Amino acid sequence: MTTFDVSGVTINAIDRTEAVAAIASWLKASDGSRAIFTPNPEILWHAQRDPRVRSALRKGSLLIPDGVGVVIAGRLRGIPNVRRLTGIDLAEAICRQLKPKTYLLGARAGVAGRAAGTLKSWGARVVGCHHGFFSPEEVPGILGTIRASHAELLLVALGSPRQEVFIDAHLDELGVPVVMAVGGSFDVWAGDKRRAPVVVRRLGLEWLWRTAMEPSRLFRLWPLVVFFWGMAFDRQRRP
Repeated sequence: MTTFDVSGVTINAIDRTEAVAAIASWLKASDGSRAIFTPNPEILWHAQRDPRVRSALRKGSLLIPDGVGVVIAGRLRGIPNVRRLTGIDLAEAICRQLKPKTYLLGARAGVAGRAAGTLKSWGARVVGCHHGFFSPEEVPGILGTIRASHAELLLVALGSPRQEVFIDAHLDELGVPVVMAVGGSFDVWAGDKRRAPVVVRRLGLEWLWRTAMEPSRLFRLWPLVVFFWGMAFDRQRRP
């Protein structure tokens, strides 16, 4: 599997078909839990500043190039065939093709339940869900519920960097073969938010669409600026 390094984090240059095939083998292996992360420039910006996030990403079994900035970074590093693979698209492909027993953790109260209806329509066997607004004292009980569900796939939508830190802290306690960070996917699957049109996604401008739909996200563009600035200097240092 081709990989490349961005900000000290190893990214897998992998397409959806290859990723689903790898995950299918993990579901059959029964040899521990594996984490899937979906780094974009914002997540990598957090990783540069927070050792907990950096540690989590480095322990992941699969890190897909979710953001267009990560794709550009890969091409600048000599990987011409790297393509964007979003977490929301990969999670849908897993549910449709592998139909795993799935638990949903995250988002506001009620959102995960409505998102579960969409996953069921794809063939996933939803075995439970819980909202993401829980206290540290509630964590042991939530972990126990997830273990008791015998889930094969746990989708964690706690927002970054909380979801990465949560997965890393509890991966060995969950008893789930595949644990995946999916950001705001539950809101889309529940019908509360719309994704950008396909043409916008293909142009790599989904981040701009989301900012236009949610102006409060404007402050989150700063990590994108820092990321590209860092890439420019890194490019200059490379022979």
